Amino acid sequence: MRSETDAYFQGRPLALRYVPQLDGLRAVACALVVFSHVVPPAARGMLDALPWGSVGVQFFLVLSGYLVTTILLDCRDRIDDGGGQTFAFALRQFHARRALRVLPLYYGVLAVLVVLDYGMIRESLHWHALCLMNFWRSATGINFLNHLWVIAVEQQFYLAWPFLILLVPRARRVPVILVLMAVAPVYRFSAWYLGAPFVALNTIPLASLDTLGIGALLALFQRESDGYRALRHFLLRIAPWMGAAGLCALAYGRLTGRLGGSAQGVALGSLLAPLYAALVAGAARGLGGPARRLLEARPVRYVGIISYGVYVLHPLVMELCLHAHAAWGMSYPRTFAFRLVLVFALSVLAASVTWYALEKPLNALKRRFPYAARGDDTRE
Repeated sequence: MRSETDAYFQGRPLALRYVPQLDGLRAVACALVVFSHVVPPAARGMLDALPWGSVGVQFFLVLSGYLVTTILLDCRDRIDDGGGQTFAFALRQFHARRALRVLPLYYGVLAVLVVLDYGMIRESLHWHALCLMNFWRSATGINFLNHLWVIAVEQQFYLAWPFLILLVPRARRVPVILVLMAVAPVYRFSAWYLGAPFVALNTIPLASLDTLGIGALLALFQRESDGYRALRHFLLRIAPWMGAAGLCALAYGRLTGRLGGSAQGVALGSLLAPLYAALVAGAARGLGGPARRLLEARPVRYVGIISYGVYVLHPLVMELCLHAHAAWGMSYPRTFAFRLVLVFALSVLAASVTWYALEKPLNALKRRFPYAARGDDTRE
């Protein structure tokens, strides 16, 4: 008999179906990041109870760990079935599809910025081109295109994770992932204790292993119902309540000034990751009620589909708005609520252009790199 926890994961493997509510989650996470960049803390009042940008980014990371691990588990199943698929084939297809999804817009934006000689782009181009700007930013403390550190971490995750999922024996996957998850808070605490720059607490790949790892655990528990029942129950039924309590403690600490930025950087990922994971698991199986209406609304899902473009482009849209206001005297909303609406709307417009002109046509080429003979219809 299936337990209540097992009921979270019924149906076909995620990589073989489209789950609209996951796009809805992407949209919510993206909106939180834009909000954090447009509206300064002083203007948020009670809304500054949470570091919304970090919350949105960590949502992305949990979701990425979940989806990427699910895809790789499908590849591992095909290898184990003895159907002729090899590790080298799976690795090649995975990286080809990831490159088609992520790199065209990323390198396209870098190319435009180089032509415009924007900021420090030419001095830092090699770091950005190699997707290592997170290390550059951590070492120098320079805030230039700093939002791209997440893309760098994702690319580094894509390089390493297939080896774990495709090569580690089934019985050892969960223990290995748990160890890697434990590395993240140990790293963040050690970096803080040793006086590392604040930015280094979160932008090095080790710092994100708890959020990426908990998404991977969800994927494993979705596919493999045997064993680890107590851990599954804890992850999906108990830990989210602990995360909700941690969320309240974090909000109280921020509003009262009793929780400094470094303490937040050390604790935030591990504290809230179970709550993010529960939301991702719920969306994967289909939330009901108001959450369903929100996440499955067509405008929300559309923003989720183009959320990568919104994320990459929104700081440049903000810069363009400020430049237009200063140089050309164009009107710019005085209140931050209106600024948020303007920047978000223009970012969605810009991302729509890049989606239909660049990303969608190149994504269509993924059919030439199927994981199996029929391919799949995942949005990853």
